[in-house]
Amino acid sequence: MKVTITNLKAPWPVGTGLGSVVEFKGEQAPAWAVGKFTPAAEDAEAVLYEPATAPAEPGPVLSSLGTVNLEVAELQQQLAHAEGVNAVLQAELEDRRAELSKLTEAARTSEARIAALEAEKAKVTDVDAQADAEKARLALEAEAKELGVSFHPNLGDDKLRERIAEARAKK
Repeated sequence: MKVTITNLKAPWPVGTGLGSVVEFKGEQAPAWAVGKFTPAAEDAEAVLYEPATAPAEPGPVLSSLGTVNLEVAELQQQLAHAEGVNAVLQAELEDRRAELSKLTEAARTSEARIAALEAEKAKVTDVDAQADAEKARLALEAEAKELGVSFHPNLGDDKLRERIAEARAKK
């Protein structure tokens, strides 16, 4: 049976289009073609329609598909393993970050303590300097009394030294 294509919404043979003549084996068109053609002259040149058939045995495409499926399964296992390792490493990283945070806080506390100790040391140094100055003053006053130099308590150290030097010079 030969037909002329009038509607392309069907699985027509490759290379055919509107107005092309297709020949079906037998006297009846397939159900999908009904209403999509008009009868053609028996002497018209036609393209033979051969329905697609499934291969009798799996070909290289199907066997390679099985190989691909195995590779996909293996890759999925590798991915699951990698995700597990990643989760362990992420947990370890979080632990290290927490430890680093504690150490950073301890360092800040130590720095603050060091600053406080340095301030205390400066105070002690000032007190020591004052004590040394007072000892020196007491020694000057004692020497002045010994030499009989009169002075008022608010007389400066330099002036007292001058008077002591004059008193020594007179002796």
